[in-house]
Amino acid sequence: MRIINHRLACCMKKSLAHVNNSHDAMRKSSRILDAKKAADKRKVIEKRKRPSELFCAYVGNIHPLTTIEDLVDLFEPCEGLYEIRLRIAQGSVLRATEHTVVDELDVQYATVALSAWNGLVQTMAMNGTTVRGRRLVVGLTSAVLPETDRIIYEHYHGEGSLRRKKHGPLRPEPTEIIIGRPRRRDVIACNDLSRLPRTLLNLPITIM
Repeated sequence: MRIINHRLACCMKKSLAHVNNSHDAMRKSSRILDAKKAADKRKVIEKRKRPSELFCAYVGNIHPLTTIEDLVDLFEPCEGLYEIRLRIAQGSVLRATEHTVVDELDVQYATVALSAWNGLVQTMAMNGTTVRGRRLVVGLTSAVLPETDRIIYEHYHGEGSLRRKKHGPLRPEPTEIIIGRPRRRDVIACNDLSRLPRTLLNLPITIM
C-alpha cells in the first residue's frame, strides 16, 4: 500500500511539474509574442513618423489622366522619397480609364517630399521628362509651374471668381508725389524774413 501511494505521489509530482512547465512555456511564448507585436508596432510607427526635415519639389504640366502610380514609377529611384501627392488646382483629380473625358479645366500638379537632399537634386533632374505625352516641369516652388498664371487669372477673372472691391476702407494713394517748379511770382529771395511785411509771411516762400 505504501509503494502504491509512493508511486501515485511520484506520478502526481511529475504531472504537476509537467503542467507547470507547460504554463511557463505558454507564458514565455506569450511574452515573446507580445514583444514581437510591440516591436512590429514600433516599426510601423517609425515608418509613418515624419522625418525631422523634408525637401519638397513641385511638378506641373501634368496630363489630367496622370495617376499617382505614374509619378511613383518616375520618382521612386530618388533617394529618400517620402511622399507624393497629386493635388487639384482646378477641376477634379481623375482616374485614368479608357472612357474618361478630359476637360481642359482639369488642372493638376504634384508635390514630391523627400528626406534627403540628394533625392531633391535627383528629382530636379527629372525636369523635362515626358509622361503621357507631356514634358513635366519640376521646380522648388509652385511659382515656376505653367499652371500658376492660369490659376491666378481664373481666380480673379474667371467665372465665379473673387472680385476686388472698388471702394474699400482705404483709398488707393499715389506712391510718388512730383512737385512742379514754383511760379516766379511766388519766389522771394531774402535772407531776413523779419523785414518782410506780415501779410507776405502767409504766402508760400521758397528760400534760394
